[in-house]
Amino acid sequence: MAIETSGREASIALLQGNHLVRELNLTVEQRTTASFAPAIQTLLQSIPAGDPPLGLVSVSVGPGSFTGLRIGVTAAKTLCFALKADLVAVDSLAIICQQQREAWLANPDQFPAAARRIAVCTNAYRGQLFIRTEHLDEKIDPADVATEIVDRSRWDDLQAAMDIYAVGRRVAEPLPNRDASATEPSAASEVEYGTTFDGWPRPMAATLGRLAWKMYQSGKRDDYWSLVPRYLRKSAAEEMADEKDNRQNSAGTYSQAKKI
Repeated sequence: MAIETSGREASIALLQGNHLVRELNLTVEQRTTASFAPAIQTLLQSIPAGDPPLGLVSVSVGPGSFTGLRIGVTAAKTLCFALKADLVAVDSLAIICQQQREAWLANPDQFPAAARRIAVCTNAYRGQLFIRTEHLDEKIDPADVATEIVDRSRWDDLQAAMDIYAVGRRVAEPLPNRDASATEPSAASEVEYGTTFDGWPRPMAATLGRLAWKMYQSGKRDDYWSLVPRYLRKSAAEEMADEKDNRQNSAGTYSQAKKI
């Protein structure tokens, strides 16, 4: 089973090896703990009687929605514990890279002839982007590739590279009076970032499952006891709390210095 909850919408899929059995798409309203459990149960009931039990759970672990990632990772860990299944955690942007790679393999004429790498991005806020770059050739092992958080000028450099096919979308920066506890942008705030790439494609559970199966066959396993979402950065509320603590600590140090 594959669980993808890194975006505003979610999807879960049941696969048998590399073959997709069924995929369910969940809206923003359905991507809640209350709605998620019945959807998982629906997929589990799709397993024919007499077939082997669920043996592998894969989950996207970020970067992405703080709320969505917590829901997905918790669901995956619970399934693994209850069913004694193995777990494979996958970077959210690696799923997007894999979707583009599969599209390239199926129809390379739709990609620039010079393209050798795929770059994907999403908004990290505060003037930064989450970026991941992989080779289009699936024979090249991406194990040492990492999603990074960079300034937006780095994305401009990637778009200018002749051998890179860039795919992404950014979300407008939150307004100054936005609630600092909010972690999800509204659909109305989404705008294109740049003009040389397609709209941001949604990561899908089916792709996650296929990629996780390939990683699983290569020996990858993750510990469901210790697995946590990989946000790559603190939320706005956490950063504001840190700044407040730093100011208070600085004020206390200055006060002590005056007394001395």
